[in-house]
Amino acid sequence: MKNFIKKENGVITLFVLLACLFIALILIGVYLSNLNRLQVQEQDVKQIQENYAKEINDVEEIYKKLTE
Repeated sequence: MKNFIKKENGVITLFVLLACLFIALILIGVYLSNLNRLQVQEQDVKQIQENYAKEINDVEEIYKKLTE
């Protein structure tokens, strides 16, 4: 009878470990997905800033030409 209980506890422990591993893998996947999304968003912001700086520079050049 004691061996049956020990075997059953071993199965429960294995199940719990596998469930924890599965949850950990899901959390890692969500983290990597968010990290990738953040990198893409940072690239977009950098591109917008570069375009804005270029347009401001163009406007300043046009203003200089008009005031001459």
